[in-house]
Amino acid sequence: FAGLTFFISREVPRGYLELVCLAFGGKVGWDDSDSPIAASDPSITHHIVDRPKLPSSFDALPKSREYVQPQWILDCANFHFLLPCSRYAIGAALPPHLSPWVDDEEEGYKPAYAEEVKRLRNGEILDVQTTEVVGGAAESSADESAGAETDKKKIKDEDASADDDGSNDDDDGTDSEEEDDDVKAEKMKKRRREEDAETKELAKMMMSKKAARLYGRMQHGLEQKSKKV
Repeated sequence: FAGLTFFISREVPRGYLELVCLAFGGKVGWDDSDSPIAASDPSITHHIVDRPKLPSSFDALPKSREYVQPQWILDCANFHFLLPCSRYAIGAALPPHLSPWVDDEEEGYKPAYAEEVKRLRNGEILDVQTTEVVGGAAESSADESAGAETDKKKIKDEDASADDDGSNDDDDGTDSEEEDDDVKAEKMKKRRREEDAETKELAKMMMSKKAARLYGRMQHGLEQKSKKV
């Protein structure tokens, strides 16, 4: 991140992202009065935002910066490579977050996104905005063609079933949607906990011995306080 300047929006957890950015040579500002860099600073290269879309207030900011989701910082750090910002644009569906501590060769499987990043590092030019999985476009196209008629039949069957069930289906559908929302929320919390844990491990690996000892003492003190409470 040498030569890059990051600005962290107020809705983004600042602690671990600031640590990762600084550890890899970047400069960091945040949305608060004690920030060394203002949000309007033209030197900002990447604005970290965790919202479904940019608020209208951002229109007044300089146009020279990239707006990316927090996962971009972590994935770049894990791969030691500046990934294309388009895959992490605001509102975009994020690629899978891959752990740097998994040995793909030992596991006998290499995720498609890891293959894509490898190709990017080798200098290949990919359509990263539309390529979700390497080689997946042809497969998905074939699958869609083969399953089109089946999908139509399923839709007709579902419509007929809905007409027969009447208002009871509406109630069941509402309950199902609420359950889906709960499951999604729980998955999102679990994913954030895993990302936080991986980032802390990554940060500890980059610390000096003195800093690591100090960090260990701080954690021990926090654990003792929590036990007393």
